[in-house]
Amino acid sequence: MCIRDRGRILYIYGCRHPDVLYVQGMNELLAVIYYIFAKDCIGGYEEFVESDSFFTFENLMDELKDSFNEKMDKKSGGIRAKLKLIEELIERSRKDLWKVFQDQGINIDIFAIKWQMLLLSQDFTIPDVIRLWDSLLADAARFNFFSYVCLALLV
Repeated sequence: MCIRDRGRILYIYGCRHPDVLYVQGMNELLAVIYYIFAKDCIGGYEEFVESDSFFTFENLMDELKDSFNEKMDKKSGGIRAKLKLIEELIERSRKDLWKVFQDQGINIDIFAIKWQMLLLSQDFTIPDVIRLWDSLLADAARFNFFSYVCLALLV
């Protein structure tokens, strides 16, 4: 995997999207995308790995950018709204777990922010992340589905 290519992709993304720029963790998302294109590159199409990775990353970030933008934290697409959905799912479906979190003063931000922003790319092996993303990105309500995945990790 070429570090230089990924650096260029993140730099160009930041230039094209000054409202988001670069936020720590974007490289984790890009690494999975780049891996997919580099691994599946057959028949001399290596020259397109960088551009295909950029296009795919930019499209994914179009859906995720509110999570990476502090100004959007409290908006409907921001990270706080996504965390609230996970909290509501825990409270509704696993009252016992919710009570433990409340009694112990455990804030789900400790783990759920990373899960939401990086789509579990740091928490599983790349083949498992690819499988999860395949299901996630195929679902029109993908980020609601992802909240249920987060809930499943806790139970």
